Amino acid sequence: MKYRTFVMMMQVSRYKLTLSYDGQAFFGWQVQPEDRTVQGVLQENLEKLLQEKITVTGCGRTDRGVHASYYVAHFDAQKELDNLLYRLNKMLPDEVIVHECMPVAADFHARYAARWRTYKYHIANKRNPFTYRYRWVQAFDQWNWTSIQEGSEMLIKYDDFQAMSKRDDSLEHYHCEVVQAQWDRQGDELVFTITARRFLHNMVRRIVGGLSDLGQGKLSIVDWESALKDGKLLPKSLTAPPQGLFLAGISYEQALPIESDSTNNG
Repeated sequence: MKYRTFVMMMQVSRYKLTLSYDGQAFFGWQVQPEDRTVQGVLQENLEKLLQEKITVTGCGRTDRGVHASYYVAHFDAQKELDNLLYRLNKMLPDEVIVHECMPVAADFHARYAARWRTYKYHIANKRNPFTYRYRWVQAFDQWNWTSIQEGSEMLIKYDDFQAMSKRDDSLEHYHCEVVQAQWDRQGDELVFTITARRFLHNMVRRIVGGLSDLGQGKLSIVDWESALKDGKLLPKSLTAPPQGLFLAGISYEQALPIESDSTNNG
């Protein structure tokens, strides 16, 4: 008697996650062998729940100490589990929370499908024991806002940000399309919002540090424009610290996700 062997292919589903995390508790997003990372924590707990190998793909990398108020990731899984969102959040550390876990099309990609990314950088003009982990303290009341406004507008005018990023020989180019560079005064705080199709390593922190030096007269507008126009290197000391930086938005729509393009320094 001949026997036929039937192999059932397990159906794989793709899930989209939206989450937030406190970057102070992690060595960045990406998995590292010896360090605690956001990606590593998510994968570890999803594997415990689903009892299968899981790879979580994020919309981008954040460095050690950088936060995310809105982050998107995806993963593939064979097993379905009721109340996955609730169970996952029960297992995750307090520094991470998943807001949504939903099935998506098999070709959805958290990183490559993203059209626009938005970061926000928070600056406080005085120390606060309750927010110091999430703010850069700078006495900004005496800053020259004419210089800062002019320097911010140049970020949209030019598109080569090599002088404002960490050197990376694997990159084909350093071009970024910035469509928003906006300052807003919120009480004793400043919030800098920047939106672009992509960002380079350390780019936002270098920009914030450079604009703050413009406002304080430590950097000339001529040198700032030369960096953007001609690639003239700026001092690494301009880099603002990580704790004030938040990944705040990811858009998968072609339309620009901008509510306002005005600068308000209060």
